[in-house]
This record gives sequence, C-alpha cells and structure tokens, in this order.
Amino acid sequence: VLAVPGVNTWRAIMPVLKRMGVRHVNIAFDIDAMSNPYVGHYLKELVHELRNEGYSANIAMWNEEDGKGIDDCLIAKKFAKLQKLF
Repeated sequence: VLAVPGVNTWRAIMPVLKRMGVRHVNIAFDIDAMSNPYVGHYLKELVHELRNEGYSANIAMWNEEDGKGIDDCLIAKKFAKLQKLF
C-alpha cells in the first residue's frame, strides 16, 4: 500500500512503483472521485499515466455510506470491490 498526502500528489508514487518492480496497481482514491470534479480530475490523470506506463490496474469501489475513504470503509467492517480498468 502506498499513500499520498493528497490526490494532486499522485506523481510522487510513479518512481516508487518503478523501483519496486510493481506491474499491477489497485487504486483507492476517496469514493467522491465519482462526484467531486477535483478528485476525479486527478484520478483520470493517474489512470492515464498508469496505462501509458504499461501497468495493469483496478479501481476500488464501495458504498459511499460506508465511508469517504477506504480507511473509513474498513473501519466500518465493509469491503471494497475491485473493478478492472485495464
């Protein structure tokens, strides 16, 4: 698990992914990425870059009522579902 201090800082993880030899990424941005254009913008940028760099990727999805972030979802003893992106 790699975390960033804000959605607009996702670029900081790209060199780390390369150094670690990662080939597959599960993305777990806050669930408001679907309704918040600011968060959605950075999610689209990340997805575009991962695809361009040849990674495979899933996105974690959960009910918004279970929490905004994946940490909130897990605290609520709920599980995210992974949807394949590419």
